Amino acid sequence: MEHDKRQIIAASDGPPPPRRFRPSLWSSALVALLIVAFVSLGNWQLQRAREKRDLLDAFDSGSAIPAARAAATANAANQYPRYTPLSARGQFDTRHQFLLDNVVQHGQVGFYVWTPLRLEGSNAAILINRGWFPLGPTRGDIPPIEVDERPREISGLLDRLPEPGLRLSGSGLSAEWPRVAVYPRIDELRAVLDYPLYDYLLLLDAGADDGFVRDWRPQLLPPRRHVGYAVQWFAFATAVLALFLILSFKRES
Repeated sequence: MEHDKRQIIAASDGPPPPRRFRPSLWSSALVALLIVAFVSLGNWQLQRAREKRDLLDAFDSGSAIPAARAAATANAANQYPRYTPLSARGQFDTRHQFLLDNVVQHGQVGFYVWTPLRLEGSNAAILINRGWFPLGPTRGDIPPIEVDERPREISGLLDRLPEPGLRLSGSGLSAEWPRVAVYPRIDELRAVLDYPLYDYLLLLDAGADDGFVRDWRPQLLPPRRHVGYAVQWFAFATAVLALFLILSFKRES
């Protein structure tokens, strides 16, 4: 009896059984899905950071006054990148202007003024974004936006029409001039004009006459913020993997 008791005590004092990697099937599948999702979100944030950086670089290079500007032609949007400096000569059509609604500048809501420029020697026109003005006490409080129709040389940066995150059905234009626009399509603008309209616009130079507030630098989330978000998603993926490995090593019974 005493001998058996000593054997039991000796056995209990021995090394613990080894741990073995024994994950369950459902936990492996769940962890794989989470890691793929977190890594995908991190890569998406890095892609957004690159896009924002490229956009800011394009603006910085385009906003520097060049020695010569390219002419604003019908195919300029396909020939040149965004924010390319362009020039055009013509006359403003002050009777047919558009007000782009819900434009936020430094936390304040207002309008962009889009005025067609009837091009010299052509029947076509190009939209000139003359700048931003803040919303008044009511939406009917619009400052004077008329401009004389003398021939003039216009210089600006090539830009495309803004696109909404989600486009609703129906027209994006009001019925009266100046027409208030909410993310209009180019075909909607062309439909209310009696002359051809190029499918892009020019951001009027800050020093040009007959403009409003012109802070054209893109107002967007800085690229470094996207990089920070990407690091967070990658950290989540690493934490999930580490926790999975720790919990999956189990002692044999």
